[in-house]
Amino acid sequence: MDRRGGHAGKSKMDKQIYHKYIKRIDCEPTLDEKLPFPNSNQEGEELSESTSKRKRPIPFGFSLKQHFQERWLYWIVGFVVFVVTYFIFDAKVNIKQLNFITGENKKEITEIRSDVKTIQEDNHKQDLSIQETKLKLDFIMPKKDLDNKKR
Repeated sequence: MDRRGGHAGKSKMDKQIYHKYIKRIDCEPTLDEKLPFPNSNQEGEELSESTSKRKRPIPFGFSLKQHFQERWLYWIVGFVVFVVTYFIFDAKVNIKQLNFITGENKKEITEIRSDVKTIQEDNHKQDLSIQETKLKLDFIMPKKDLDNKKR
């Protein structure tokens, strides 16, 4: 609740009535002028500024807030530099991992190619042996005998 929320202002009429009432009251001074009060030229309590070198304590939250208000641009630039540096190093690590994986894949591909070549050679040798066996069968058994066997 704000300061003025609980208090209602006075109208002009209320103010006039109040001022008339104050003027009608027989006012008596509250201080007896006969009482001995010290003159203002006498030395008493010193009201000058403190000469101590001790700093007044400042709350940590206030000093932190003031620090960021004064140096916000430096913090933003520092943060951006930090993020860019992080992404650069992260990219370098990822590139090295990709290079390692690529090297491993190349080795596996050369192994697969050599395996495919040996399989092709084996297939070719098998084809040759099959053809050779067919020729031998054809030479040993004439075609007619084969025809008779089919029936």
